[in-house]
Amino acid sequence: MLNFKITTLGNLISVVLAVSVVAVIGISVITTNGTNVVNQAWQDFESGPAKKIGFLQDFSASIGFGGMIHKYKNFILHQDTPRIVETQGKIRAAMGALGSYRTLGVNEAEAAALTTLDTMITEYADGLGEAEQMAHDGEEPKVIDTEIWLMEDEAVTAIAVLNQEIAKARAASSTAVYTAVAQVETIAKVGGAALTIVLGFAALVMVWFSTFRLGRPLKHMTRAMGELAGGDKTVDIPATERTDEIGEMADAVQVFKNNMIKNEELVAETEKQRHLAEEQRLIAEKQRLIAEEEETSRRLKEKEDENNQRLTEEKEENNRRLRAEERRVQETTAEEQRQRKATEERHALMAKMADDFEASVGQVVQSVATSSDHMQTAALSMSTTADETNTQSVAVATAAQQAASNVETVAATAVRLSQSISEISRQVAQSSEISSNAVQQAKRTDQQIQGLATAAEKIGEVVGLISDIAAQTNLLALNATIEAARAGDAGKGFAVVASEVKNLASQTATATSQIEAQINGIQSATQEAVAAIQSIGKTISEVDGIAASIANAVQEQATATQEISRNVKEVANGTNDVTNTISGVTQAAGKTGQAAGQIQDAAGALSDQSQRLQKQVDKFLAEVRAG
Repeated sequence: MLNFKITTLGNLISVVLAVSVVAVIGISVITTNGTNVVNQAWQDFESGPAKKIGFLQDFSASIGFGGMIHKYKNFILHQDTPRIVETQGKIRAAMGALGSYRTLGVNEAEAAALTTLDTMITEYADGLGEAEQMAHDGEEPKVIDTEIWLMEDEAVTAIAVLNQEIAKARAASSTAVYTAVAQVETIAKVGGAALTIVLGFAALVMVWFSTFRLGRPLKHMTRAMGELAGGDKTVDIPATERTDEIGEMADAVQVFKNNMIKNEELVAETEKQRHLAEEQRLIAEKQRLIAEEEETSRRLKEKEDENNQRLTEEKEENNRRLRAEERRVQETTAEEQRQRKATEERHALMAKMADDFEASVGQVVQSVATSSDHMQTAALSMSTTADETNTQSVAVATAAQQAASNVETVAATAVRLSQSISEISRQVAQSSEISSNAVQQAKRTDQQIQGLATAAEKIGEVVGLISDIAAQTNLLALNATIEAARAGDAGKGFAVVASEVKNLASQTATATSQIEAQINGIQSATQEAVAAIQSIGKTISEVDGIAASIANAVQEQATATQEISRNVKEVANGTNDVTNTISGVTQAAGKTGQAAGQIQDAAGALSDQSQRLQKQVDKFLAEVRAG
């Protein structure tokens, strides 16, 4: 990490960002698919088992209390045409419920159970026609109910099978929903945590790199170059041990420093040579002056001796002086040419050093600026990725919240359905209790009518006794009439009394016959009432049994509905967990965006420092080129 080049780190950051984008897209796709699976599972449940529950309830209502069986038994008891129409309507409703159930798709067990229920409905339809014919023929209700036997136990078993299959389908839907929610929650948590860790680590690395590996070294390098441009050749060049672009820049500055030191040494050597030449010139000039002084003294001394040769000697002296002057001028010109050449060589060397420094340092500064631009681009890409992650997370959170709202709505509906089923169960239980009371009342009525039949028999016996007494009285009246006829006139009054007694006996016998006929009618009606009440008791017992079966089925449906409500609440809780997890991912994406903004700011600061460094380098090179 410490020896990574800026371009290498930029490539690594680009790879991390690309992987992060792919991970975000993958998490979004998986989360969306999981949400779709949950929605599809729930839609499958609503379009399958949930509707089957409704159709099965419609079927139970069509055949149970107040339904087909109840109407059929009422027809047998009352034998009136409107009850036939009501029973036929309930039969059609039951067949329609079974047909609707089949349209949702059934397995082998459901198909067998539906076939059993179809058979039962067909038997009731056929039995209704036979019962109508027997009632038309005057058969008693007990005889009709005994002759026409209809299957009911198999129907109860078939309904139980359908409830079991619906429970299995409900369990499968719940398992699918639980699995999808768990998968979405796991992927969201693990993916969000991993993505947060990776992006956070990348952000920390970029901040650390831009601050400690770029910002500070460039700041130190700028200060060192400023001091070097100011003439301080003792300054230490930082980061010379690094192998990245900053190290290359430090090496170039170090070379420039070394060249400056060498150039300064060369200038010092040139200046030393110039001073030596000047000293030699001064010595020569001094020697010349001394020679001139000696020559003047000699000429003055020899003036008198060499007066004749003065002009010649002066001419020669002037010539010698002219030659000396020419030589001095030549020496001065050669020295100036040598100094000019040294100066030109020094300027050429400085220009070459400046060009080399500009080529190396300028390339490094350009590389830093380019890397800063890359970092800004990467930070912008990271910020865009974080925004996209935030947007995707918000979309997924919205979808999860919508799913949670749908699940909560279904849960509320399931609760209302459970309450409705509980109310139906209570009413069925009340109906069963009423049926039980009706059975007890029918038994008491049967006992009372049995007592009435016994009393009627006793009355018949008394009437028979009265009839016998009337016959005996009539016989006695006849005998009295015969005896009165034998007595003649003395027995006329007795004959009148005997005639009246005979008339009373005849009237008594007639009334007794009528009473006996009425009692026989009462006894016959009582026997019919006893048979009808026994049939009613049996029917009510059967209705009570069916109501108990329906109550059990309704209780099972209530339990199943409560289980559905509980499962839906758990699914709602799981969906809320997914929403909370997606909210965490959204917050992490926001933090990542903030970190990307900080990185972008750091990259901008680095770019500014690179520009300031470029200005310092240009200033330094201008000063160097200016000499």
